[in-house]
Amino acid sequence: MKNIFDVLFSILPLTTLKAKFAFSFSLYFLLVLSIIFAFYWFDNQKTKFNQVAVVLYQINNNLKKADNVEKDFFSHENINPEFYKSDGKSSFILKHKLLFRKIQKDLYNLKFSPHVIENEIDSDIDSLSILLNQYSKVFDTLTNLQKARGFKDYGLEGKMRGFIRKLENKEYNMNQVKLLTIRRHEKDFLLRKENVYVERWQEVTSELIQEVGLQKDSSLKDEALILLENYKNAFLDLTVSEQKIGYNNESGLRGQISELSASIERKLDAVDKKITGRIDQLIQRIQLQILALILFCIILNILLAITVYRKLSRPIKRLSMSIHEIIKSNFSEKTELYEYGSNDEIGALARDFKFMLYNLRAQTKELQITNSELLQQKEEIISQRDNIEIFSKQLVKINDDMTASINYAKRIQNALLSFEKKMNSALPEHFVLFKPKDIVSGDFYWFAEKGEKVIIALVDCTGHGVPGAFMSMIGNTLLNQIVHDREIHEPHLILNELHKGVWQTLRQEGSEVKDGMDISLCVINQKEKLLSFAGARHPIFIIQNNDFQLVKSDKVSIGESPEHEYTPHTFSIDASTTFYIFSDGYTDQFGGAIDKKFSIRQLKELLFSIHAQSMDVQKSVLIQTLQTWQGHYKQTDDILLIGFKI
Repeated sequence: MKNIFDVLFSILPLTTLKAKFAFSFSLYFLLVLSIIFAFYWFDNQKTKFNQVAVVLYQINNNLKKADNVEKDFFSHENINPEFYKSDGKSSFILKHKLLFRKIQKDLYNLKFSPHVIENEIDSDIDSLSILLNQYSKVFDTLTNLQKARGFKDYGLEGKMRGFIRKLENKEYNMNQVKLLTIRRHEKDFLLRKENVYVERWQEVTSELIQEVGLQKDSSLKDEALILLENYKNAFLDLTVSEQKIGYNNESGLRGQISELSASIERKLDAVDKKITGRIDQLIQRIQLQILALILFCIILNILLAITVYRKLSRPIKRLSMSIHEIIKSNFSEKTELYEYGSNDEIGALARDFKFMLYNLRAQTKELQITNSELLQQKEEIISQRDNIEIFSKQLVKINDDMTASINYAKRIQNALLSFEKKMNSALPEHFVLFKPKDIVSGDFYWFAEKGEKVIIALVDCTGHGVPGAFMSMIGNTLLNQIVHDREIHEPHLILNELHKGVWQTLRQEGSEVKDGMDISLCVINQKEKLLSFAGARHPIFIIQNNDFQLVKSDKVSIGESPEHEYTPHTFSIDASTTFYIFSDGYTDQFGGAIDKKFSIRQLKELLFSIHAQSMDVQKSVLIQTLQTWQGHYKQTDDILLIGFKI
């Protein structure tokens, strides 16, 4: 039975699989897009309704804030003298007005919202606006009444108190008991807000007026009667204001505000319920529409899967099975390839396989012919492999012999250049940091004691490994001859003679050898407290009294030119002084975060920071710093650094 895709393929001019599947997936994609659009539209509609609900919530929240402001006004401002001094200016009134402006603005925007108009809620919004206007007018009237009513020395209460204070003056010869009774009834009314105290007040006041009227002194009597009448009028006006304002939240203007607030809340609840109902209806309708689209999409997906299987999977599977049969039969001509008559890509693939099968069968015959030749070549290769294994074993033996010889040379070099015991005796405070790059080293140090003098040299020969080790033996031999045999003990003279000796040894006529040595050489006269120094391309660091000094050496290596006279440097050791001599292996070591040399500047800063510590601690810090800096990088050169303190 044909599905929708088969019908469409038969109607439309789609001859290739690419066109068919492009059309199928385009149709499926459009359906998915329609579902996405439906979800988006539903979310948009729901968002708009939610915006209306949010505005309603803001209005309700601001209304509650306004109620709280009104209560705060009566809790604070009616007993606040500053309110009456400023002629009724209050932060509570200002805040109340701002809140009502926000409410009116939100209502105005809400009224003209499409969802409000579409769902016939605009009439409810108009009702809310009317109630809010009434609420605002009542609140304004209430605040004005409160301002007129006054407090203590302000407003009606202030007038009333002013009159009664004058009446309390003894020159009026008033009945003080009745005055006190009047004041008590007045205060009872102000505290309890009950009319019974007004009646009692009027009764006592009338009696007092009659008594004053019977007095003989006419001038004081008339003045007292006027004061009493003014006091009486002010008090009665005050009681009227209190009644209009309301004794509590259920009477007067305060009661009206409470009723209006409750009406507004009920109206807001009704509008909110209408909006919620519209949202629920929208959700139900959209859910049904989306469910129908999803079901249609599932059906379309099933039909598409069936089409893919018929047009693609089934013929490819049959073609694959026939290929496996051909391979099983070792490309026998009795086994034929699956015939697929369509002109689409699978048909082209079947034809290509058929052509390839024909060629493979032809090549198989050729391979069988050459197979015997390959077997003969294989025997020759096996013979060559055996020869290579024998040669490889010989190379391994040669390498082991060379390594053993170099290790023995290292023991010889260590024996010839070992001065640790002598240095411990002559220079108790010292350290030697020595790290050869290879088994044997081109860096070495040399030490000797000649009377009151201690001679220490640090030598960096050209190269490292075996070539450097040979140079170190030459340097050690020449230093022994110059210092021990020829008794030359000044550093610059020692270097001059060493320079000549290396030149004569390595720079014979016609020789192309360009090797040499860089050296730092110190002679310490412990009796005279002097240190003499001479150097070839290697400086010396001196730290005395927390002051750092770098003494540069000559820029000519030992053995570099036929003749050169090296420069002497002499230093007085007046206080505890630390000296450092070193080869360039430490400063030239690559590492760090950006693969650069350690540098002589960093070494200077490091040595200065640790020079006051013991020599063992200094050596440990130098080793740890080098390891951290080097990280995963290989060691660049032989490393030799000597520090000693005098």
